[in-house]
Order: sequence, then C-alpha cells, then structure tokens
Amino acid sequence: MLPTGDGYYTQPQGDCATSLPGTGAGCGASTSRIQNQLGYLFINELGNTAGAAVTNTSPFTTLSTSSECYLVSTTYVAFPGGDWCFLNIGGFEIPSGKLEIASGAIAMRYGQVATLAQTAPLLWNEGGGRTALWFFNAGALASTVNLREVPASWTPLAEADFTGVGKPDILWRDSSGGDVVLWWMDGGNIASTLDLGVAPSSWTFAGAVGSARPYVNYEGAVGDILWRHSNGELVMWTITHGALAGSTYLGVLPASWTVAGTGDFNDDGNPDILWRNSNGEVVIWFLNGSNAVASRASLGVVPLSSTIQAVGDFSGAGYSDILWRDANGDVQIWFMNGSTVTAKSDLGAVPTTWIPQVTRDFNGDGKTDILWRDTRNGEAVIWFMNGATYTTSRTFDNLGGWTAIQ
Repeated sequence: MLPTGDGYYTQPQGDCATSLPGTGAGCGASTSRIQNQLGYLFINELGNTAGAAVTNTSPFTTLSTSSECYLVSTTYVAFPGGDWCFLNIGGFEIPSGKLEIASGAIAMRYGQVATLAQTAPLLWNEGGGRTALWFFNAGALASTVNLREVPASWTPLAEADFTGVGKPDILWRDSSGGDVVLWWMDGGNIASTLDLGVAPSSWTFAGAVGSARPYVNYEGAVGDILWRHSNGELVMWTITHGALAGSTYLGVLPASWTVAGTGDFNDDGNPDILWRNSNGEVVIWFLNGSNAVASRASLGVVPLSSTIQAVGDFSGAGYSDILWRDANGDVQIWFMNGSTVTAKSDLGAVPTTWIPQVTRDFNGDGKTDILWRDTRNGEAVIWFMNGATYTTSRTFDNLGGWTAIQ
C-alpha cells in the first residue's frame, strides 16, 4: 500500500492493528491520507501490512531490524512502548504530545517525541513594497531571504500555514482595491499565488489562524481568516489547502467589543476568538469545526490600565495563553486551559518604549517566545521563554523601518 502517487501515503482499513496500545482505537472506515510534503510519516511497527508493504529500497531505509518499521531518513524516535516510529525528512517542529491523524483510518497514539530545532520563518515588511524572511535554527538566525517586491499599496496581514503543508504562507491585501491574495510558500520560495477574492474597505482584518494541526498535515487541513465590518458584523473565511472554501457569519457585536487575539484556548484544533470590552471584560468565543460559536466564557473584568498584547502557547501544553501588559510596563502571562486561568505569572517591568511585536517559537522548544521592538531606534530583542521564565535573549540592530509581521 505504500507509497502511492501524488505525494501521499495511505493507510487504508485493515492495514493497522485492531487495537493500538494506549488508544483503545483501531481502524476507521475510511482511508486516511497524510501528505508527504511536510516531511513526516508514521508507520505502525506491529508487523502489519502497512509496514511489510514497504520494501527496503531507496529512498526507504530499515531502521529497526527487530520490527517492521521503515522510514525515509535516519532519524528514529520511538513512542513509549515502541508502538510507533517516526521519520523526519524536512526538519520541522513537532511539539510533544501533538501527533495525530485527525480523521480516517488510524488513531495515532499520543506520547513524547523529540522536538526538532527548526522553526517557522519570521516575516519582515519594510512598508515600501519590500519583504524578507528570517530563518532560525535553535534560536540562531540561520539565513535571510528577500522576497519579490510588491506595490506599496499591498500590506502583509499575517504569516500562517493556510495550505496545510506545515510551511507558513503569507496573506496580503491591496488597500487600493481590497484584493486578498495568498502567497503559497515553500520555505523562502513563492510556490504560487492564490487570489482569495475582495474584502471591501468597510471590512477590517481581525486575525488569522493557520492549519489546526500544522505539524501533521492531513486531508482537509484548514486555516481561517477573521474579518469585521464597520457595523460590527463578523465573518470567518475558511481556507482549505490554500483556497477559499467558504465563509461563516458569526453575528454582530457592538463597537465597544474589540478582537484582542485569535488562538486555540481549549486545544481542540478549532480557532477561538479573544474579546475585550471597553469596560475591561474579557471573553473567549470557542468555535467548533464548522467555525460556529459553540460556547462563550467570560474571564472577568480587568482594569483598563492592562492591555492584551498577544496570544501564544507559552507553556507548550497546546493551549493558547494570554500576554498582558500594564501601563507601568509590568508584563504578565495568563496560562490557560480552556476558559480556566490556571496561573498568572509576572515577568517584571519592561520600559514602555519597548513593545512586543511578534510572539512565536523561535528556538524550536515548542514554547512561544517574544520579539520586542524599541520604538525609539527599531532595535529588536527576542526573549526565549520557558513558560514564564525568561531564559536568554538575542539582539538585532540596524533594522530601520522594517516591521515584523505576526
């Protein structure tokens, strides 16, 4: 059964164990497909057809003579109990406990795996039509790539995995006509450009969430783009493998409510929306797989002197957390589990001339880090975080008018 065409590997019903250790689940009724382009393939090593069907011929290599586990590279990591094996072609990050086939034939066992050091690139925009990507490896700047110049009317809105192949893409909007375009990226190369349609100027970009499971690509992987109308209406565009698959109307909210962030606060693979009211109240909308509002939860009222700066998984547990900052410069992280604030951790005071511009994992440890910018001279500093602990930093000078894009 392996491999098949079109860059896919399949594991149909009957090619997996009746019951996988640690899951209690067996084969489903439909065929599951994991795209090889990302660079990860999981084959069960229980001596089934799925393993035996792969012969020891190039590019496959047998890594364990005591099992029927065949991998494409020489990187081997076993789950506890040795029930699954894992390959690394491309060197993308897989956080602990986040491996699964989201639908279809096999229920993937959760467990600890190695975290690789390569991370998603950081997008910079100069404002005059120039953009660049910085590629990091274990927190160090490994390389930079200058991208195609575009007219100054085009603005990058977000960098996220909208195509479901585990590589961040770039979402653009033309301020002169409202055209929305997606650059489908392959590392530092623009693989293709996709026109998603027009968002009139009355609609404002409010946030984006990349592929729900960007580490293991599966058929149906999606990204989402949140828009808000000047009258308060909310619409979510659903992007499936780089194409606009549909939109969902989420209702109308008064202007007193603003979108403070988007993320996945309950780790269900669906985007959630973080709201802040002008009276200080904080609310999360939990969305379901159809991007409808499944439930709402209030986190209470927070003094307006404290503002939400960003959303990110600082704990590495899979739940989006909230980065706060007070008017006096104090920085705090709220660690979340759904609608529950499990802990509030103070990071200390940072001079107010410094602003957090981007939050993401820069060193591949599965935990969100913070890129700070000095508004006086443009200096950038990355704080490498271990939960609420600031471990080390890296400084970048002479950035001029370049802006980092979340």
